Amino acid sequence: MIELRPKQLEIIQKMSVFQVRAGMPPTEARILALLLVSDRTELTFDEIRETLNTSKSAVSTALNTLVL
Repeated sequence: MIELRPKQLEIIQKMSVFQVRAGMPPTEARILALLLVSDRTELTFDEIRETLNTSKSAVSTALNTLVL
């Protein structure tokens, strides 16, 4: 799990809501926002899963869709 500042969490929430309203699935929106806001340039699968408190299958499906 990576440590995020309160402002980063707020930005992730706002970006996700915007993306979901635009038609993106929620897990994909949250992952994309996390990757854009994180201080680190690379995150592992488990870091994403633990930080967003999301299931392995949801993260796997979302990442595969985002990669396409």
